Amino acid sequence: MAEEQDKVVEMNFGLCPEAAVSGALLLQTENSACLTFNAQRLRADGYSEDAGTAIVELVGCSTTKFGYPNDEALGGHPLYAKGLVSYGIYEVLNSSWVEEQAKQNRVCFPDRTKMSGKRHFIFVFHDSTFECLARDLKITLCNDPYESIFRTISERVLDGENLTTAL
Repeated sequence: MAEEQDKVVEMNFGLCPEAAVSGALLLQTENSACLTFNAQRLRADGYSEDAGTAIVELVGCSTTKFGYPNDEALGGHPLYAKGLVSYGIYEVLNSSWVEEQAKQNRVCFPDRTKMSGKRHFIFVFHDSTFECLARDLKITLCNDPYESIFRTISERVLDGENLTTAL
């Protein structure tokens, strides 16, 4: 039996984007990428609480999409019918986007059939959606002032350093 194409699976990191003001920010160069956003976590009583700033290192990131749709227009996203909902972090298994990139890559590299372990991740925020092809995600939480966080990750992205250590 063939694997389901574009299967959306919610990832559990113990946090999710804040519903009111996600404040998502992407810093990306050709060699490294980092996404930050205001995070919340679910308490035992079912309510959410502030969790700080999530810092996501996009390990081996090769491609990103950031912007439309927002939470109100999410129903127009092609993966909405597959389980994509607001304020979450998802992985798309057997992704058609990964396959599309692999086909493009075969023009120059005909013997390559895979995208070097690339995975399709989606973050749904209040005002935007972020998608990327990367090998992995490393997520840390930080409660430092945002200016300090931004300065640190900016320097590390520009230097191509590991973002999640020493934060």
